[in-house]
Amino acid sequence: MAEMMQRKALPRPYRTRPLDAAEQGAGMSDEPLMTVRSTAAYLALSESKIYHMVSKRRIPHVKIDAAVRFRKRDLKRFVLQHLHGKEPLENGRNGDEDQKEPGLQ
Repeated sequence: MAEMMQRKALPRPYRTRPLDAAEQGAGMSDEPLMTVRSTAAYLALSESKIYHMVSKRRIPHVKIDAAVRFRKRDLKRFVLQHLHGKEPLENGRNGDEDQKEPGLQ
């Protein structure tokens, strides 16, 4: 009889209350998460390359159980952080038009 009285505890929900303003500003938004396939297409890479980058923690991602997802704003920041070469200035110039090479005056 004691065995019948024993019940399994139900798992607690992850969130029992709405997010407050600080939590909403801490990375939570209503933007949909991107899949590996859509991320690969967005970055013009193969899906296997995306999985490799995830396994090495080289790309920002979210793991939900075994599923890997990405936020577009994180991917945009990732791309900007990995730009190489000169970036254009605000006026559309790359900053070296006004400088002449030494000896060419």
